[in-house]
Amino acid sequence: MGILLLLLLIILQLNKNKSNLLFILSFIFMWITFGWNEQNPDKHIYEDRFDLYDTSWYVTITEPLYTYTIHLFHCYQFTFQESYIIISCFFLSILFFYIRKTSRYRNFTLALILISIYAMIVVLFRTTYAISFVLIGFYILFYTKLSTIKRILIYSGLILIASFIHSMCIIYLSCIIIQLFKRKTIIKLTVIGSICSCIFIVGIASNLLPAFMEYINMTEKATLFLNDTDQESNNKFIQFTLAALRVFSVIIIPLGIYYLESNKNRLNNIDNQIITLNILLISIIPLLYISHDLYRIFYAIAIINYCMASTHITNKKIFIFLILASINMGYWFIWRPYFVDVFVTVYTKNLII
Repeated sequence: MGILLLLLLIILQLNKNKSNLLFILSFIFMWITFGWNEQNPDKHIYEDRFDLYDTSWYVTITEPLYTYTIHLFHCYQFTFQESYIIISCFFLSILFFYIRKTSRYRNFTLALILISIYAMIVVLFRTTYAISFVLIGFYILFYTKLSTIKRILIYSGLILIASFIHSMCIIYLSCIIIQLFKRKTIIKLTVIGSICSCIFIVGIASNLLPAFMEYINMTEKATLFLNDTDQESNNKFIQFTLAALRVFSVIIIPLGIYYLESNKNRLNNIDNQIITLNILLISIIPLLYISHDLYRIFYAIAIINYCMASTHITNKKIFIFLILASINMGYWFIWRPYFVDVFVTVYTKNLII
């Protein structure tokens, strides 16, 4: 039932790009599939963390806002499912605002999100909470008319808040340099950053980091960070390759738009900044060899890319965008047997549908 509703919704979204009623109904459907999700591969992990949040001292130190939020839920005697409903409402409210403010064809943008990344977002309770603040930060950085200094300061503050929920979000701080340098300089910095990432992998990650983590009694977290998290394959090169392909499936959309539109002077300042942002984040790709879970930072990037892409949609290009979004989703199904465990589960194991 849930999958049939999803397919119907996507078909309508692709044909009714500017329907406000459909836009609102889409978010109601997304909230039901998210907040009332009954089962997914990671839900038991978050339930355990929810029940034992005060025993994980390293989370309390490195991600205090997430821990404090769970503490509040406990204080008000919310169950984990009720907490899931609240966090999903918070994230979807931010997503609603961001798409409404930045996308030309809102329903088309939602279709791309549902086709590509939404099922994975539903699974990741803490990541979703964190990237809500990241999306607000990107809106401040790209779309407000504040001075450059004010935009950078507010954006940096929001990213720090997000990193107190999920420490991986600290990587987004690197994005402020697109406000300070021209694209040619960013490309040079991307090359330097990629080289530094490779050096980090070969040198620091393989030798110094495990010793440091053991010294501060965080060996277990170091193992989680450094070791293979995929139980079905020990080939890290294959995991890295698939993770890199997923990254390229995200950044290829803005890079393709740049190739198609730059000679026709159809790119505005915001478009150029988002394209430059994607170029900059190429330097992170080598780090996927350490932990392919770093790909999660590209969920927020995919959302801002889809919103930007919607301003350049034509009938000739719409099929291309759909193919790219489908490939983006497909890599998860190649990587792990997630078609049943995630995609099907999200839309069928639901307390309402």
